[in-house]
Amino acid sequence: MNASLNSRSTAAPLRPAAAVAICLLWSCGGSGGGTPPDGGMPADGGGTPVWVGVIGTGQSLSVGAASNGLVFTKPSPNSFKLSLGARETTWPIDATDPELSLVPLAEPIRTINTTSYSAPYPINIYGETFHTTMAVQLDTINRLVEGGGGGGGGGGGGGVGLPSVHSVVGQGDSSITVIQKGGTGNAYAASLFEAAALTRLAAAAGARYEVFAVVLTHGEKDAELPSYEDGIARLQSDYEQDLKAITGQTRPIPLILTQQHADPVTGRSTSTVAAWKAGVDHAGKIYCAGPKYQYGYASDRIHLVAGQYDRLGVKYAEVVHAITIASNDWQPLQPLDITVEGQTIAVRFHVPAPPLAWDEAFGAPHQFVHAAWKNGRGFEVEDSQGEVTITDATIDGGTIRLGIDRLPDTTTAPLMVRYAMTQDATALAGGLVSGRFGQLHDSDALMGADATEIDCMMTNGSTQATSAAAGAFLGHAPHDMVDVVGGSGLAPDTTVVAMGATIASLSQPWTGPTGPARLRFRSNQWNYAVAFEMAALQ
Repeated sequence: MNASLNSRSTAAPLRPAAAVAICLLWSCGGSGGGTPPDGGMPADGGGTPVWVGVIGTGQSLSVGAASNGLVFTKPSPNSFKLSLGARETTWPIDATDPELSLVPLAEPIRTINTTSYSAPYPINIYGETFHTTMAVQLDTINRLVEGGGGGGGGGGGGGVGLPSVHSVVGQGDSSITVIQKGGTGNAYAASLFEAAALTRLAAAAGARYEVFAVVLTHGEKDAELPSYEDGIARLQSDYEQDLKAITGQTRPIPLILTQQHADPVTGRSTSTVAAWKAGVDHAGKIYCAGPKYQYGYASDRIHLVAGQYDRLGVKYAEVVHAITIASNDWQPLQPLDITVEGQTIAVRFHVPAPPLAWDEAFGAPHQFVHAAWKNGRGFEVEDSQGEVTITDATIDGGTIRLGIDRLPDTTTAPLMVRYAMTQDATALAGGLVSGRFGQLHDSDALMGADATEIDCMMTNGSTQATSAAAGAFLGHAPHDMVDVVGGSGLAPDTTVVAMGATIASLSQPWTGPTGPARLRFRSNQWNYAVAFEMAALQ
């Protein structure tokens, strides 16, 4: 039996090359008082500088809900946002209003709204978004690639940066029917307004504004909406048509999104599967950057803490650069096909950065509820008789082989294989193994712009790192990677298991001598397997 949902090539994954052939001409330049210099942006075929636009929409995770403070303090000097001036709390706004100007991109994007998680643009910001980190990472990746440093790593590089102009228009606690074209909120109209204003400002500066990507961070409100994938596809199509009419650009405008995993508390999420399937069914138009179950969540278990929004920004930047600048066919860690032979199920994956591995730091899902899947590492199998016991899950190159305790029964229902789709907990459980969680990841070595070096006190044999500096670990969270700066003492792929104000618990013990050590804390940019469900059909 075989099921295949991926219409893209199953050849070796495409990765950013050390030297990228692109049609844009790059030139060096610094920041100049809030207005991008002519030499600091890419140029079109006629030599006119192009302002690289990114529009972020969605619901509360798109506007920094529950981030609990701003921690990213390294904004790019060549990245920008639209300032509304005295119009910051009013709507609608005329795109020709002289109050509008371009200013350096930094958090918060606008004044923070402290009263509601569902306020429309322009009073829609609730904390630190991922956009500033995303902008810095775009700049960093391009310097590395253009400088011959490859697509991984962070900081440095001798190439040319990639400045960008960001718009943040999402609305918290809102269905796609609110943020779509003709929706009941301001998000879509605000996107067109900012595009029109930025197009005008660019022209006045002798440049062009073009939207390189729309980023959608959404899905919790529509967790059980059957038409969600159609809504995503319509949103991308509408954006591409309407934004091109404003900017005059010919370049395509892809939509990039991530999956949600918190809602609903019981049952399975339609929007989670739809976010993945949209990238498969609308290849080249929509790209799923991956899941978010592996992130460190705020105490409400639905939103992220500030440092994890930064982590998300790094991943978005990696994907945006891959598909819009490097012209690579980005695909997440996703299933290609399922083959069943006797009591073995083989799930073949597209692997962005081999090899595959299991995340052992945070435990395995389904250890108490749905115990038939406790050995599945996030995989779930059902047939006509119900839950099928998974006896083992093993990695074989780019394939996961699942052993099951009996032959599948497909007399009244197909054999269904799922991953990170069923929750054990009876409450919101984002980021917990009792929630929708899986252990499979690749080996993407990207080091984010959020990396921080911290002086710590270490004890031989202990898994604790302590710092005497107040707020030293601000901006970091469980799942972050930890390594030693200029030395040794930690096993490869050591991660943060728990984080306090001055103490971090690590997944591996310190093997060096007791005493001070400088550690680098950075976001974990492994690509984790998308949450999915596929029927293995005859």
